[in-house]
Amino acid sequence: MARSEASRRIRQAGEHEKTQNLDSTREQDRRKQKTLTTCKQKRLTNQSPNMARSEASRRDRQVHET
Repeated sequence: MARSEASRRIRQAGEHEKTQNLDSTREQDRRKQKTLTTCKQKRLTNQSPNMARSEASRRDRQVHET
């Protein structure tokens, strides 16, 4: 009985660690995406309106493909 309880706790600790790692990875991805978006916005403000529109439509197509 005690052995199964101990193994269950170890398994739970492992699952908890996995979810923490996944959360930190998601957070890193979110930060990276936020940085990329900010860089794109800065780049777009320096472009002509037509180029900004084409960039936006390209981004929309890219979103629909994934």
